[in-house]
Amino acid sequence: MKKLIAAAVATAFAAPVMAVDVTISGEVETTYTSSDGAANLSQGTQDIKVSFSDTLANGMTVSGYVLNDSANGTVVQDSAITISGDFGSIQVGKDAGKGGDQFDDVSDVASGGSGADAEIDDGVATSASVQYTPNLGMAGVTAHIGYAAASTGGSTEVFGYGLKYGNDTFSLAYGAMDTDDSSLKTATVVSATIAMGPLFIGVDSQSKIAGVDGDDAVSVGVTYTLGDMIFEYETMTTEDDTNVDATNTVLGVTYNVGAGLQVYAAADTVETAGASAATAVDSTIVGVEYKF
Repeated sequence: MKKLIAAAVATAFAAPVMAVDVTISGEVETTYTSSDGAANLSQGTQDIKVSFSDTLANGMTVSGYVLNDSANGTVVQDSAITISGDFGSIQVGKDAGKGGDQFDDVSDVASGGSGADAEIDDGVATSASVQYTPNLGMAGVTAHIGYAAASTGGSTEVFGYGLKYGNDTFSLAYGAMDTDDSSLKTATVVSATIAMGPLFIGVDSQSKIAGVDGDDAVSVGVTYTLGDMIFEYETMTTEDDTNVDATNTVLGVTYNVGAGLQVYAAADTVETAGASAATAVDSTIVGVEYKF
């Protein structure tokens, strides 16, 4: 990761010049996938992120980033600004938190494959949000409160909140996303992690996915680190009221070559639920990625 130090331009009011810490990071990835005999070579993830941090005259800090996130050629631009002080922090922007979505997806551990997708879903498309993180003064306890509104059509609002207790070996968290749309139920997630030496376990339990009553999922992710090798396992079972349960599973290994370079291989099974049975697609995935 390369760091650039840029000087802030003096304002028209002759304010003192401050040092802005600017960081550029990113990821470049190429993947090969073979699914039931059909081969595909893809560019995978291509990210570039510019982060900044500065100190205001009153002692508070402002930080944030602009992210160009590309998955297989589809580019999405995200950004967020965070203002921090003794009161805690306030984050605003397209990629800002919404309170209940900060402690989810701990089971997403594999470098390749579909596996677990345990991000809380409130069923509302939003283009920006604001999140307050209070300074609770309690070791290991973190809380978030967030707000967002629908980006297109209507006037649906989303209120989120989350609470987590954790330390170096264990964490337990709860998040909820509530909307003022009576047709959407409150989406929730309970997550837990355990880290014991080379072993990591992450579990997510989702309820009312996309605000739909009865749409639930349970995900488990496990990694075991042995030197430069990381052995990975993910499984996610999704259920709803109309279809049979569907399970996605990934079994993979990642090798840290060094200097940000990784190679990985994974065996991936994706099930699509139907009224009476689930259909499965098996894939083999090999990837090369460099993070800087």
